[in-house]
Amino acid sequence: AAGAGAVQHDRTKRRAFAEDAPFLSALNITDARTHGARPGMEKKRRQIFRFAELLDHALARTDVYAKARCRAVDFGCGKGYLAFAAHALLSARCAGAVRVEGVERRPALVDDANAAAARVGARDELAFVAGDPG
Repeated sequence: AAGAGAVQHDRTKRRAFAEDAPFLSALNITDARTHGARPGMEKKRRQIFRFAELLDHALARTDVYAKARCRAVDFGCGKGYLAFAAHALLSARCAGAVRVEGVERRPALVDDANAAAARVGARDELAFVAGDPG
């Protein structure tokens, strides 16, 4: 039993963006109603949050967040998970306009990612194009 002087270890984790960020359900990582990870997607969800945490830590040591324009490119973006995470992070932290672009060789993945960006209302700031990043 915990005593009166017990140390609490259930701290709320500071996230780069909300646990119920709309892009997570748009990409079928979480359930839109419960915001919990879909079956088989918990590892991917953790990866996305860890990526955003590391990116935030790295960018916070620079002047990027204070710039009038924040831009990122994800080469070989696949389904766009990390591009969406970068967009959410930059949108939350940058003082200026945000633009994130994903480059992927497979047109079907590009189409799916652009459709997801449109569903979350980020089409003007987040775009995916078909191309060879190499």
